[in-house]
Amino acid sequence: MNLSVIIPVYNDTSALEALCQRIFCIAEQLQLSTEIILVEDSTDMTEWQKLLNLKQTFQQQNMTLVRLNKNVGQHYATWLGLMQAKGDLLVTMDADLQHLPESLPSLINTMNQQKASLVYGYGTEGHTKIKQISSWLFRLLSFQLNKPAAIYAKGYRLMTHELFQASLAKQPLFASIDTPLQQQAKIIRAINVPHQKRSQGVSHYTTRDRWHLALRFILLNDATYRQGITLLLLSLAIFAFAAWVSHSPIHTLLAITSLVALLFIGQHYKAAKSAMLELPKAISQIKT
Repeated sequence: MNLSVIIPVYNDTSALEALCQRIFCIAEQLQLSTEIILVEDSTDMTEWQKLLNLKQTFQQQNMTLVRLNKNVGQHYATWLGLMQAKGDLLVTMDADLQHLPESLPSLINTMNQQKASLVYGYGTEGHTKIKQISSWLFRLLSFQLNKPAAIYAKGYRLMTHELFQASLAKQPLFASIDTPLQQQAKIIRAINVPHQKRSQGVSHYTTRDRWHLALRFILLNDATYRQGITLLLLSLAIFAFAAWVSHSPIHTLLAITSLVALLFIGQHYKAAKSAMLELPKAISQIKT
C-alpha cells in the first residue's frame, strides 16, 4: 500500500522539516511506502529555495515539489498537488503542524473499518472563537447530499486514489475541493483528532478569505443558490425600477443597489469560473 501526503505551502516553511520527519516516521511504522508532495503557492523565490533545501535534507526519501506561477489559494493548490499523487491512499494536511501526523493511523483504521472512501480528521483546539464560528457557518453552508459527516469537512483528509480520480474525471467547477469529493464518495466518515496550536508564525488564512471562499462556493458549486440570488436581485431591481417611475428616491437607490449587486455577482462568477478552467496552467515547475 502506497501513501501520498499533499501539503500546500504559503509563506510558512518553519514547521515543514519537523512535519515531514514525523510523517515519514509514522509511515515507516505503518509499513507504508510514502511520498510527500509540497505545493508552493506563494510564488516567492525565497520560499521555493527553502523547499529545495528541504528536499535536499530528505534526499533519501520520496519528496516532490510543485511550484505554481501564481497564488491560487489553499483548495486549488491542494487539488493540483493531488493531481501529481501516485499513492493508493491520499492525505491532505496543513503545513503548520496543527494537523498531527500521529493521527494518520486513526484515519486509516476508520477508513478500513467503515469501508469509507473519504475520512476527515477534525478538531477545534487552538482555534479562536471567531475562527470557530466562521468555520462552522461555512461548513453549514457547505453541507449537502445528506451526508452528515461532511459537516466536519476540514483540511485534514484521507481519501482513496479511486475517489480522487472519479472526482477529477467529472471536470468539476468548485470553490472547495470537498464538494467534488463528497459528490463522488459513497461513504464519508469524520473523527475527532488532536489539533494543536501553531508553534511558530501566524495563519495566512484569514476570516476574509473564508467569506471569499463562501461566496465562490455559492457561485461555482451550487446553481440553485446562484439562480436564487440572481432572481431575487433581479426581482428587486425590476420592482424598484417600476417604483422609480413614481419618483421615489428610496426605490431609485434600491434599483441601483440591486443592479450593482447583479453586476458584481456576474463578474465574480466569470472570474471564478475562468480561474478554475485555467488551473492546470498554474503549475510552472515540478521537481521529483
